[in-house]
Amino acid sequence: MSGSTETKEKDWIEFDIKEPHNQEDVFKGDVSNISEGMIYYFPTTNEIDEEHVQQSDLMLSGKLKLSNSHPEVETILPPDWENNLTGSQNWLFILHSLRWLEIPLNAYRYTKNEKYLTFINSVIESWIEGNNPRKETSEMAWRDHPTSYRLRFFVYYRSVYTKIENFDESFDRKLLLSIYQHMLYHNDQDNFHMKSNHSLEMIGAILSASHHYKNVFKRADEFFSLSVKLLTEYLNLNFSEKGYHFEQSPGYHWYVLKRLILINDYLDHYNISVGTIVDLIPKILRANRMLMKPDFTFQTIGDTQKIDMKNQLRFEPKETSFILTDFEVCEESGYAIFRDDQSLTVFRCNNFIGSHGHSDFLSFTHYSHETDWFIDSGYYTYNKDEHREYFTSSFAHNTVIINGKSGKPNDKKTELVFNNHNDYVKAGRYLDSGTHERSFQKVAESDYIINDIIRLNERGKVEQLFHIHPSISIKSISKNVIELENQDGVTCYVTQLNTIGTWEVIKGQEEPYIQGWYSEKFNKKVPTFTLKYVANDKESYLLKTFIHFSSCPLMDETV
Repeated sequence: MSGSTETKEKDWIEFDIKEPHNQEDVFKGDVSNISEGMIYYFPTTNEIDEEHVQQSDLMLSGKLKLSNSHPEVETILPPDWENNLTGSQNWLFILHSLRWLEIPLNAYRYTKNEKYLTFINSVIESWIEGNNPRKETSEMAWRDHPTSYRLRFFVYYRSVYTKIENFDESFDRKLLLSIYQHMLYHNDQDNFHMKSNHSLEMIGAILSASHHYKNVFKRADEFFSLSVKLLTEYLNLNFSEKGYHFEQSPGYHWYVLKRLILINDYLDHYNISVGTIVDLIPKILRANRMLMKPDFTFQTIGDTQKIDMKNQLRFEPKETSFILTDFEVCEESGYAIFRDDQSLTVFRCNNFIGSHGHSDFLSFTHYSHETDWFIDSGYYTYNKDEHREYFTSSFAHNTVIINGKSGKPNDKKTELVFNNHNDYVKAGRYLDSGTHERSFQKVAESDYIINDIIRLNERGKVEQLFHIHPSISIKSISKNVIELENQDGVTCYVTQLNTIGTWEVIKGQEEPYIQGWYSEKFNKKVPTFTLKYVANDKESYLLKTFIHFSSCPLMDETV
């Protein structure tokens, strides 16, 4: 990506907030001459109550709980910024984002007790002193995502802090100069990874901060112009023509959509026009609904948690109307969607991995009868460990493993084929060991036939995987039929129509390899059944699988 000159690109590192002679070109006016009004993304909640006070008092006593996904730790606050007390990269990210300081800020908003502001000041001052970018700092101190959170919080916090009667002008000066340093960071295009939602967070942060301080900082207009340019570039790079996001996780599709709506509201509030965002948001809203189950939650595809999506309705303009089709294929983003008022099936039909995508090419998920039946195993953690490796691999998805190897995002894909009768799609990949093509055909309301055609260069082993939701019970009916039953007594039969292998069932296994786990919430996993149909010692295979919802199984080998 093109950027400014080398000197400009790294001026955020060189900038020294302690040296007055380095600040002469920073300000153009009175520091109180700010653009009052809306601040992007803050306040994050207006529901302040006694709970914030209780949480803050625990924090002030040295009990730090950064989020509901992480344990409480006892530590001296302000913390040691390089000490990862939990071993979690996500915990360290939240620590450096300083977004946990929203809790004592809300306690102040609720009580007007300035002890909470004194505490926040001490933490901010400690962070500034302990994380000079010219020195060795924590890996999360100056990363894109925590830095954008911190900038937004600093801008909002200063708007609250400077309204108290006797605020500390020396601290305020330091905070203001740190805000400027953060803006310089956001003006360095080397810090943007434009195919990641982190860049959108950065764009929103610098767009609002530069507009907020347009009468204070000499370079504010320059920062704002860059943010608008990058916003347009981000939108062009990260969405398909139909509005599907390329990060390959419906949960992040929603995450990005919320931020875009907030940015658009901000722009609209100040009568700032960025045409691309206005045109794209309705498409994204529709795509979001296409990926939503009838119960208004997402399937756990990629890095997606179970989220109640009813809140999306409040983002949809009243005049918005969607045409939601029964069948839609978007090759660019890799979704083939079969849906109606009672069911949703998503087949992954393109082979690439976005920032939050998994090795799930040719996998599928299925919801019907108010039940998740065939699931993506979820994501569990962002730590780079054996569990993250499993949850993102083909072994955690409903696809075919060939010779014990997970699929790769750079495997060349075969031609995508689908018909206009809303019932058939076929995709495939070329492997070092041969080819694998999978066709997925809807034959009844919730019934499907899956054909896996595998041609190998030499004899090999194939393992067809089906990951079942923990609420489902299973039992073997015959050598080729497995029965699934939900809690309401609805039955689904998985039938192998060419009996060339054997069924195996794995649940909650850690050794000799990880298999049979499900995660619908961050840092939480539960055992679940993985059905594995295994066939050996052939050069070519036709696995013909019938997924059939009925009161009785199909026992013969023809459909």
